Amino acid sequence: MREVGWLTRLKAELAHGLERLDKLQQELAAEGMEEAHPRIIGSILHDFYTGVERIFIRIAEELGEGLPRGEHWHRDLLLVMTLELEGIRLARRGWSRW
Repeated sequence: MREVGWLTRLKAELAHGLERLDKLQQELAAEGMEEAHPRIIGSILHDFYTGVERIFIRIAEELGEGLPRGEHWHRDLLLVMTLELEGIRLARRGWSRW
């Protein structure tokens, strides 16, 4: 069996996460909850952000970039992921490139 590369696996995980978000949005609309309670929306956004952050951590680790350190490492990680590193990776400014 062929080993799946980390980037292929990462793309599949991202697609799965986006499918889950779409399904959740459809379920909320079907239940008439488009105007869902702010705590529900906050929880969903937190889960989504945490998932994106985990993806960025994996990218940084797989490419040997290391993780930012210090009190603001979360913010710095997002900033680093917006930077293009020639010959290493493209900047991630939007999901359209996935």
